[in-house]
Amino acid sequence: MFAVYRELEGSAYLLMHAIRRIGVLRLPPVAEELVRQIYFTGASATGGIVLRGAFIGTLIIAYVIEVLNADASLAVRLLLLVVLREVGPLIAAVLVIQRSGTAVATELALREISGEMASLRRMRIDPCDYLVVPRVVGMAVSNAALTLYVQLIAVGGGMVLASIVINVPFQELLTHFFFLASPLDLVYSLIKSVLFGAAIAVVACYHGLNPRRDRGAAPGHAAERGVRLPRLRRGVLWSGDRAAMSAVLGYESLRDGAAPERVWLDAPGSHRLSSACKDELLAALHDLRPRTGARLVLFGADVVTLGSAERSALMRRVAFVPANGGLISSLNAWENISLPVAYHAPHELPGAAREVRALLKQLGGVGEGLLAKLPEHMTLYERRLAAYIRALLERPELLVMECVGAGLGPTKRRRAERFSEVYQARRPGGTFVQLDA
Repeated sequence: MFAVYRELEGSAYLLMHAIRRIGVLRLPPVAEELVRQIYFTGASATGGIVLRGAFIGTLIIAYVIEVLNADASLAVRLLLLVVLREVGPLIAAVLVIQRSGTAVATELALREISGEMASLRRMRIDPCDYLVVPRVVGMAVSNAALTLYVQLIAVGGGMVLASIVINVPFQELLTHFFFLASPLDLVYSLIKSVLFGAAIAVVACYHGLNPRRDRGAAPGHAAERGVRLPRLRRGVLWSGDRAAMSAVLGYESLRDGAAPERVWLDAPGSHRLSSACKDELLAALHDLRPRTGARLVLFGADVVTLGSAERSALMRRVAFVPANGGLISSLNAWENISLPVAYHAPHELPGAAREVRALLKQLGGVGEGLLAKLPEHMTLYERRLAAYIRALLERPELLVMECVGAGLGPTKRRRAERFSEVYQARRPGGTFVQLDA
């Protein structure tokens, strides 16, 4: 019973958030998500409605006239009451549940598990704004459109087929329809269909954002991993003196039953720490929220003591690139790279496009054809390159990359090793941190 209340509370929160934040649909990336959702839920689902709607309309008219031995007026009246008020919204809602409800829940769950939600948060994009709002609005609008389509096919197709099958004059059915139809029936069905679509969307989004995980899975061993601040052949990784560097990044883990671990990047070099501590550091860098008992210091500030506004301001100074790139699976490389710019500063997109082309030319190895690829068609190096360029566009003071060259061939590894050099050239005084596997 508690789970039911929690689900209702979570769904109600998402619905209120979608209503409160509906203004984000003006942002280009969110508007694109809305168009995709309307196309998937509405436009691509119309094909399966034609035969169903026409069959329902014909069945109602034929049953009333042939079985109940009623006149055409009663048949049309029942058709309007059943299709316009009840069956039309219901058929559209069932179709949306079958096609889009399960798809949305699965998609959001995969995004959460694969780390895409964390990538959005690192880019200071609220996943509820970017993913939930366009899906709630898109499914509500699509369900209303599908309802109108069902009503048109069921009423119009039913009268046409009934006039052919049971020899009822079409003109007579049409006359009764215009005499009995009321705009209130249409308004009633549209309101019901919009509410159905929104309810389906928020329930699907809630389950997608809160997937059930296998709690029995645990790491079998604690392999040793390293955090390395690489030395550059020319220049240093920070501006100012050694004391300034010591305030850039520090992490201290105090876990129950384990020896405390501490990494303080105060000079170029290597630091060894356990797998558990590295995972904690990665999780803390995702959203700047270290686990209980741990301490994360960035630019001299202990993030645990910061408020939400101060933490948000701090996130603008830090960029993090995970080992798999952390790209959004439904967007191509250019859409992934430009997502933070398009969301926060759309007017800077032309300049960002020129900067991306210059970076691709400078780093070499791939052409502009990369920009049209989806993440599933990219190599590991291409995914890391796209995520690295996206991070550069944010102009961070601290850029953290996980496993820069791991899993790459010799040629790609040499190109990836240039990431720190290119960052330092574009951001003098910034700090580049590499986390090795």
